[in-house]
Amino acid sequence: MKKLFRLPNKRQKQKIEQSDYSETSKADYVLPQEAILPPILLHRSCKTLFLDPFIQAYSNNDLSGLVIEGLPAPDELHDAWNEIMFEYSGLIKGDNSDYLFQLQKEIAVLEHHIIYIDYSVPFLKLRYDEDIAQEVRYLGYTVPGFTADNYQKSLNLITELAKRKVFDHGNLVDEYNRLNKTVEGKKQSEGEFIRTIVMLAKYQGYNIDRKITTVYDFAQIFNNYLSEMKVKEKQLEKYK
Repeated sequence: MKKLFRLPNKRQKQKIEQSDYSETSKADYVLPQEAILPPILLHRSCKTLFLDPFIQAYSNNDLSGLVIEGLPAPDELHDAWNEIMFEYSGLIKGDNSDYLFQLQKEIAVLEHHIIYIDYSVPFLKLRYDEDIAQEVRYLGYTVPGFTADNYQKSLNLITELAKRKVFDHGNLVDEYNRLNKTVEGKKQSEGEFIRTIVMLAKYQGYNIDRKITTVYDFAQIFNNYLSEMKVKEKQLEKYK
């Protein structure tokens, strides 16, 4: 008796198709070893990130220094940077405003000093006034009597000495602006940030290597500097 050839029924047909697809899909979705991407590792903490890449990110918007391994997408880099900045803002304490206020006072005093000398010395060269001469003496200068032989020479010397006050004023303004930006988290140029580091290094008495100093360590040095300056200013106030 002849055997009849039977076509597969609908359910068998579906099973065959699924089996074929399953085998095909497995073959299609197995990636070759060289196509597997390395993991993405990023700096996400001030305790691991060094100053150099931090400054590039902070001042120049260059986030490439956050990458430890892999090829992150831009949004991944920005997420990591936001985490670092959130931590950094917490590390830089805002309770050192007393020192910044003191700097403002010193700047104002120097401005008065410079302006008064600019006004009074030319006036005294033309006409002697005891009240003005006495005020100049209070500022720390020597003003001889109008009839003294060295009167004009002394006034010229006052003008030269006052130029140092202009220099001091500029330094104080620069220091205040940089410290205030750091405390308030305002954007600084790369040059401003480096000048702050140089100032801190000079005060600490040792070099701060931007390649091996972490952002966390920098924040601690910065806070210590402001705290010590605040104490010194209060001590000076007692003797004024």
